[in-house]
Amino acid sequence: MQTAIRLEIEPVREVGFAAIGVGYTSISVARPSIDHSARMILFQNFTNADLWISKDGVNNHIPLGSRSFILLDIMANQTGQGMSFYIAKGSRFWVKQLEVPTSGSLYMTVFYGAE
Repeated sequence: MQTAIRLEIEPVREVGFAAIGVGYTSISVARPSIDHSARMILFQNFTNADLWISKDGVNNHIPLGSRSFILLDIMANQTGQGMSFYIAKGSRFWVKQLEVPTSGSLYMTVFYGAE
C-alpha cells in the first residue's frame, strides 16, 4: 500500500525583464501551459519592479513585489474528505508590469505529484 505521493518538478519557466510590458505576457512562450496538475507553484520575482500575475491574461490576480516570491501551496489545505485543490494541467499564467523593470527575470516553478 502506497502511503505517499512523490513530488516532482517541471522545468522552470522564465520571462526576462525586457519582455514584461504594460499588457499581459505569457510566462514562458516556449512552454506556456503547465504540463501536470499542480500541487504547488512558486513565482520568484528577481526583477527590480513590482509585477502583476494573472491566471486569465485579462485580470490582475496577484501583486508580486520586486525581489520577492509567492508560493501557492494548493495542497496544504485539503478537506480530509477525499477532495483536494489543484491547478489543472494546461493552465497558463501571465505577467505584466506594475512598475517598469530594468533588470532581472520572473521565474515560475510548478510542483506536482507522481506515482
